[in-house]
Amino acid sequence: MSNATVQYNATTYQQTATYSCVVGYNNTGGDSVLTCNSTGSWDGNHMECTIYGKYGVRHNYNVLLLYDLFMTIIQMFTKY
Repeated sequence: MSNATVQYNATTYQQTATYSCVVGYNNTGGDSVLTCNSTGSWDGNHMECTIYGKYGVRHNYNVLLLYDLFMTIIQMFTKY
């Protein structure tokens, strides 16, 4: 899964893995928490992380700017 991070303690039966989209991306489908089943596979639908905003992203000196279709800054992140 791209554009996401995962946290888990173990990959054994009934353990969970929690996914989060990286800065600038939103969950556009799937589950953020998956559970390890008795066969060692993960139950649930893998998350999809899609870029936030409709136009684009600019990275500049530890600042992430998200623009909408009209080139208006819709969100700014620092030290991402």
